[in-house]
Amino acid sequence: MCRPRPPAQLKIVDVCAKESAGKRHGTSGAKMGNVHLKWAFSEAAVLFVRHSEQGKTLLARLEKRFGKGKALSILAHKLGRAA
Repeated sequence: MCRPRPPAQLKIVDVCAKESAGKRHGTSGAKMGNVHLKWAFSEAAVLFVRHSEQGKTLLARLEKRFGKGKALSILAHKLGRAA
């Protein structure tokens, strides 16, 4: 039986449990998702920072806590949730 996904992860395929004879044997498909969507939202985050003052201030605040690379990833994830 598949478990429901949080809203931010609705754009990827569900991870289902593997069961046989009533015993659970973990999940299938550890790396499921759309790398093209991840790339697109990462590019959108870079463009958002480049052309928006709000983006620059948000990225600066995230960089203080997480560093530059992780901050861009977090911003891309926020954009993905908003789309």
